[in-house]
Amino acid sequence: MVVSVKGKGKSVKGKGMSHSCRIGVFVLEFAIMDDQRKTLIVTGAVVLIILALIISLIFFLTRFISSRRQSASPTPTVAPSGQTPGETASPAPGNTSAPVPNAKSYKGVGFELAYPNNWGLLTCNNSVNFEFDPEKSQDMLKVNCDRAVKPITVLVSDNLSCQGDNIKLGNNSVVRIVEGTKGAEADYRWCVINPNGVDLDITQRVSNSGRPSSSRQDFAVQIEQVISSVNFSR
Repeated sequence: MVVSVKGKGKSVKGKGMSHSCRIGVFVLEFAIMDDQRKTLIVTGAVVLIILALIISLIFFLTRFISSRRQSASPTPTVAPSGQTPGETASPAPGNTSAPVPNAKSYKGVGFELAYPNNWGLLTCNNSVNFEFDPEKSQDMLKVNCDRAVKPITVLVSDNLSCQGDNIKLGNNSVVRIVEGTKGAEADYRWCVINPNGVDLDITQRVSNSGRPSSSRQDFAVQIEQVISSVNFSR
């Protein structure tokens, strides 16, 4: 700033902005810069929070979709295709102690059992053995039996001897054997041991390739429910 004072023919010029003015300008500029810095910090924090929320949302959505897919996927009940012959496959999971739904009753020599209402029954006129057809409800009674024709066969035996997993189904002691082969096929066998009389030798054949006397669907859970219902006569 220049100050001109006229008097007695002389002119006096000032040397510029005073010291106090410079301090005021500096304080004002610092305040403006500080406000800008605060604005940037707040903006950055808001952006980080939004990004964190988006990432969390994506993570939980991914977990939710994955869990839904797993629950919707069917559980394999036979040996996987990479399994070699002779390896043991796990039976189908399920509540095998539950009562047979919509059951029909079959009474044999020395025992009685319940089986699903929509299963077909095959009985023999030349033996006490019988079979179940879980895919067709039509009965075939008093057939001349010389080989298995249905997916589930029940042989009535004396002094049955089996080696496998010892389990308890209902009140019955059972030996379970499961053999899986390549091509998603499996052979199940349940030896139902009765210390006071006849035993039951139950087999099921599962085959995706359409083997004779087999089914594509695994009915192991339902069969074990049937076994749980077996009552032997004393």
